[in-house]
Amino acid sequence: MKITTDLQALDARLTRIEKTAKRWRGIAIASLAIIGVGLSIGLTAPESKVVRAEKFEVVDENGTVRMVMEVEASGPRFYQMDEGGGKRLLLAVNADGSQLIQYDENGEARTAITSGANGSIISQRDVDGQIRNALVASSDGPAFQQIDENGILRVEIKASADNRAGVLLVDKDGKMRLALGANEEGSVISLFDELGNPSTLLSSSDEGPVFYQSDSEGRPRLRIATDANGTAINQYDDNGKQRIGIATDSDGPGIVQFDEKSKPRMVMGVTDVGPRIIQIDKSGQERLSISEEPGSSNIEFVDENGIRRMAMYVQGEKSSFVQAGSDGVVRQGFMVTAEGSWVIQFDENGQERIAIRAIDEGSEFLVYDENKQLRIGLGVNSQVPAIQLIDKSGKVVNSIP
Repeated sequence: MKITTDLQALDARLTRIEKTAKRWRGIAIASLAIIGVGLSIGLTAPESKVVRAEKFEVVDENGTVRMVMEVEASGPRFYQMDEGGGKRLLLAVNADGSQLIQYDENGEARTAITSGANGSIISQRDVDGQIRNALVASSDGPAFQQIDENGILRVEIKASADNRAGVLLVDKDGKMRLALGANEEGSVISLFDELGNPSTLLSSSDEGPVFYQSDSEGRPRLRIATDANGTAINQYDDNGKQRIGIATDSDGPGIVQFDEKSKPRMVMGVTDVGPRIIQIDKSGQERLSISEEPGSSNIEFVDENGIRRMAMYVQGEKSSFVQAGSDGVVRQGFMVTAEGSWVIQFDENGQERIAIRAIDEGSEFLVYDENKQLRIGLGVNSQVPAIQLIDKSGKVVNSIP
């Protein structure tokens, strides 16, 4: 009974010792491992600052690769993946420059930043992979672009290196519809029709604003300009020829009408002196002039040689009408005043030869010779009529009564 009890006690003791030995053995092994690692680290400390490899992968707790850093033939790459292993970010460097690309949950590139020798680009793509927005910086200057789903550039905002800036708007067919520009000389706004032809333009510079309109063929049809001298409106026909011009300057307003060759044919204007209308033939010769001056209104007719052939004048209570020959010498004149009326005929030398006068006191008919000598006189007054015949010396040779 005692022996059995002692064996049991011994067995229990051996069991305790074995457990204790195993525990100390584990501690010792762990200690040695720690010491070994420490010694190893201590021995390789100078080389541990540099880790060299062709590829590194970082995994999460599920063993999914979340980051990759590697060197390919074109250059180094750094990737970041989502929890499903899908690529979400790429940082790359190659011979042309560097790239930063962001991907969506389907692995499609959506945003990219590219930098190279010619500049940098920030671009955004839609779900179909089409670039929709682009921000560009180059030696020519910065630019912002918007592209539609068909790849057509619709909006562009650009500033160039030569101090020019512009905004372009394009329709769905790729036709230019609106352009805004500015430079050191001024600014401009251009509107285009459905064919892409310029139809309306508004510009502003140091000289003043200008407004243009063109037809569907791109031909100018209307121009309105303002400068330091005044304003001008020009209208053009379907051949691009100016046909009407309206201007206002320091001398006054004016209207000019042009023929099919853009030659002026009619001019209407108002000056400080008064209004005037001029008609011009195809050769550029003034043929008709209507004018008004202080106290006088005038109408003059001119032939193709520039000779005044007829003229009518109104001055206060007096009005007159004259006719001239092809040499410009007046041959006939009519005049009306408050006192009466006159008719005068002249010879080729401009010498008065016949005069007819009617006034309140009576009427006269006078005939002169080439020496200005009165030769015949007929008169009628309230008393009696009279007739006189006069010789070359001026002597009355016959008189009635």
